[in-house]
Amino acid sequence: MAEQTQATEPHIKFTREKMTRSIGFLDKSSSEFGHKSFLMKIPAATLGAITTVLIGASGKLPQDYSNYLSITSLVTSATVSVLAAWEAFFGYGDLRLTRANAAKSIRRVRDELDYAVASPEGLSRQKLDELFERFQKMVRDALVSEGGEPANGAS
Repeated sequence: MAEQTQATEPHIKFTREKMTRSIGFLDKSSSEFGHKSFLMKIPAATLGAITTVLIGASGKLPQDYSNYLSITSLVTSATVSVLAAWEAFFGYGDLRLTRANAAKSIRRVRDELDYAVASPEGLSRQKLDELFERFQKMVRDALVSEGGEPANGAS
């Protein structure tokens, strides 16, 4: 049976630091995408409700006011459509979930790393390489959804 090479402390430290930085980057960007999603959805919902009120009120008022409310409701409903299209195009909600899930998965891999380091057998170089490859794939998969390469803080 071939003896396995143990991972060195600098390699372990490097891998753990990369994971920790990536988790921070993914958590931050997930939060930012969540904020952007919120900023798209709340105005759209508000304008949708206002449009309904304007349409309902336009039939109850004199003709001069009715025309004004009808035109205003057309503008608000068009704005709702633009906001919905913008959210669908950029996919802020999906990006938030993708980044949050990637950060959670990387935390699990980092926990595996810590557990293996603390075990009596220690951490083999082969196991460290396997964990690092899984980590890199998670980062790539999280960033592919927006078509980009890992940003400076991601990997």
